[in-house]
Amino acid sequence: MPKKGETSSECGRKQNQRFKAYLIFQILLRETDDKNTLSAKELEKRLSDWGVDGERHSIYQDIKAINVVHWLLRHRDKTIDDAVEAIEKDTFGKEKIILYDETKKGFYIQPKDYSVEQIQLLAESIYTTKFLTQGDSDELAKFVCGFVSKYQAERIQHDALLTDRVRTNNKKVLANIRTLNMAMENNPKEGSTPQKVNFKYLSYTLNGEQVERRKGERFVVSPYQLIIFEGNYYLLAFTDKGQKIQSFRVDRIGDIRMGNEPREGKEAFLAFNAKEYVRQVFGMYDGERRRVKIRFIRSLLNAVYERFGKSAVYTNEDAHHFIISTEVRISPQFFGWLLGFGTGAELLGDAETVEKFTAYMDKIRKKY
Repeated sequence: MPKKGETSSECGRKQNQRFKAYLIFQILLRETDDKNTLSAKELEKRLSDWGVDGERHSIYQDIKAINVVHWLLRHRDKTIDDAVEAIEKDTFGKEKIILYDETKKGFYIQPKDYSVEQIQLLAESIYTTKFLTQGDSDELAKFVCGFVSKYQAERIQHDALLTDRVRTNNKKVLANIRTLNMAMENNPKEGSTPQKVNFKYLSYTLNGEQVERRKGERFVVSPYQLIIFEGNYYLLAFTDKGQKIQSFRVDRIGDIRMGNEPREGKEAFLAFNAKEYVRQVFGMYDGERRRVKIRFIRSLLNAVYERFGKSAVYTNEDAHHFIISTEVRISPQFFGWLLGFGTGAELLGDAETVEKFTAYMDKIRKKY
């Protein structure tokens, strides 16, 4: 019941005040990041839209309380007094989840328990799960993207070309993705335009170690798209040296740096069919699983390791050849992949598989 002299509308707004701190947190979570802020005046307007009164001093106090509570939840063995002290001493914003940008004159959320790149990988893996319908994928991805701002969520859901699940243990991948995202960012209002990157590309040895390719030569490329297939993350980029679109394994990129040069190759990428490229270059279809042995010339080690990784057993035969033992899907696509190496690869043993392979080649010969 309204008190004497109060209207029911005024009473309702006062009752809504109990939700103010939570609403402030949710508004900042959904609408801000390190590039997009909201001032106290803008927050006051957002609160008013929800029927909540707010003024600058009380908003500052609520934000301080949110920072204290969030710190306490991350340090459950501490007290509220410890949390208050930690937030008051936090002059560089290392402990606060809500920060104030002096340049933009506004507040923004700085997540402490996860990064934007981690949310990006989660959303992408949801979209590429084959047993989920498109509707289910959209709902789950929307939920995951609720942990970042709407601007970051739009980029995550729009930018990535998704083709398969993400599974990688390389600790450098997130840092590489972060740099590539920064290089591909186009935000004229912030003075940022897409630019080139340069990096060293890594090759594999027989024992699975990575070493610098071409004696540490740096590759200079204009990055355009990240794609995912069979647990690997790939970059599609326009190369300075070859003047063409080429793919690079993100986990084989080392010592990546921003190039401070404008990105090139826009026309080439617009004419490039990324989905068709993925289907043609990475496609390997299902078939009977069999263990095979294959002899390769040494120069093919990188290509073979790219395909099988550590799931294969590698044996050094001589100075010019090595042999692998691994399980494969026996299919025309596997045979086609093997034929792509010409005389550089030889299928050994397992008479039944060899017979199927020769029959496959005979069938092709009859076409000519």
